[in-house]
Amino acid sequence: MGTSGATRSDGPAQRIHDVADPASGVVNSFPVPGSLSASTRAARIRQLGFGATASVFGTASHRLSPQVPYQANPKAWVDAVEGDWSTGPGNDQVWWRLPATFPTEFMSGINLNFQGVGQGARLLSLVVQTWPHSGMTGVVVIDIGALRTEIPIPVAAEHVIDVAFVHGGGFMDARIFWRPGIFDFVWKRGAMRRGLGAPGA
Repeated sequence: MGTSGATRSDGPAQRIHDVADPASGVVNSFPVPGSLSASTRAARIRQLGFGATASVFGTASHRLSPQVPYQANPKAWVDAVEGDWSTGPGNDQVWWRLPATFPTEFMSGINLNFQGVGQGARLLSLVVQTWPHSGMTGVVVIDIGALRTEIPIPVAAEHVIDVAFVHGGGFMDARIFWRPGIFDFVWKRGAMRRGLGAPGA
């Protein structure tokens, strides 16, 4: 369910860097006390077995945000279910306010659709903000094809999420949804990046 046209302007105090390899099921989360450099992000991706340097963060083939929800070449677009959009200066977001429990296992959120994704190792990067219901731990779920990543949300935080995976080429969508326990969820931006080395390469 959405937020009736409102926007959430108070960002969470904490930042967390989540690094995931859904093929192996590994998710590593790191507090970010200050700035988060490209070299630090790359080093954490290498811990998953992928080849990565800081230059991968300059190689996005697709970029999407609430202000730019469509890219013409290569084609990419956003599908959001019932979220409230704000594209004003300094408040670029899609915001959902969620009930503490659902009648189903999941609640649908946002799909990022990418055409022309090359074959090989790729990196999906997301920035989201999350607030759990009091006394609850929510879960953000990210599906890339048959690959699933689940990120627990025990505290309010901005999450910089890097998901490394190997793609067969062509169309790819990233589906972001939730298990119960999340109070507010804000999507800020997403990017598809090339330049990774596949595990074992």
